[in-house]
Amino acid sequence: MTNNCTQLDNVATVGGYSEGGISSFAVSLALHDLGVEILSCNSGAASFDVVGFLQWHLREFDQGTMGTMETFVAVVIAYIGVVLSSTDPDLANSNVGQDLLLKEWMDSSNFSKWAQGWISSDLDAAEIESYIPFPDYVSMLNPNITDMIRNATIMNITNACTLAVEGETDKFCVTAEENDLTDKVSDPPFPVVLCHSPQDELIPYALAPNASSSENLTEFNLFGITASGSHAEAALFCFFPMVLPFTVYSMGPSAIEQVPIESCAAAPTDAPGATPTEAPPPTEGPGTPTEAPPPTEARPTMQTSTGYRGSTSFFIVALVSFVWNVVTW
Repeated sequence: MTNNCTQLDNVATVGGYSEGGISSFAVSLALHDLGVEILSCNSGAASFDVVGFLQWHLREFDQGTMGTMETFVAVVIAYIGVVLSSTDPDLANSNVGQDLLLKEWMDSSNFSKWAQGWISSDLDAAEIESYIPFPDYVSMLNPNITDMIRNATIMNITNACTLAVEGETDKFCVTAEENDLTDKVSDPPFPVVLCHSPQDELIPYALAPNASSSENLTEFNLFGITASGSHAEAALFCFFPMVLPFTVYSMGPSAIEQVPIESCAAAPTDAPGATPTEAPPPTEGPGTPTEAPPPTEARPTMQTSTGYRGSTSFFIVALVSFVWNVVTW
């Protein structure tokens, strides 16, 4: 359609919220390692510390303060349980008796006890909830791991894995730490825009990175306003930093300035207007000879583009993540 005149720049803008928030940062890291320049990673309400999230949740569960979010959090726990169990042979705790989920909840012969089957199927959150053992859904988890985490809370230890016991929880902690992005997001190699409500009841604000820890970290604000309200309420506000990079508000006048791209390939010779058309010779005969019209111009071999550098494909990923969260709640 563009006669080979469209060229993708080696840059990307990535964004997501909640589950998509941590995914956006993980994707950005992978792209960065591949040599892609990350113009901006917009990470909303993400939990970068797996064990920290489990520790917070177990404390809230034991105190009975989860409130209306309890059923949804139980689904999240099921997700985390599947991910940190023997579902990936490359995990350090795979098939060594240190799964986060108890073996009885990994029974592929009984769908009602096969958590991985629930997660990988087309079931929605409400359908998954029907299989979860309420009210004591934490009973799905390995007691060696939950006891370690609960003891850390009692002892005011932030990193529960400092209490890891060899042969019981040490391999689990290796897997958890390999999936912990806290250190990397605290000093990222590219710009990261954080958006997290202090009132978030699902992903605790206390686990959010300190925006002052790196010059590449900023907290999103729109005309001085920052995120507030519940996890679902803040989702709409945190959607803005994913959109703004594609607007004049973010980029200024240069976003709509036409910039020539000189690397456009030449037009095919069989395309209409691809080569100059020679005019017929002047007519002979009585009267005044008619002047031949000038040759028609060839199709341009230069394409114009806006001055913005980025990729809308990652914006779409962010949108899908955002919509998934809003619909779920």
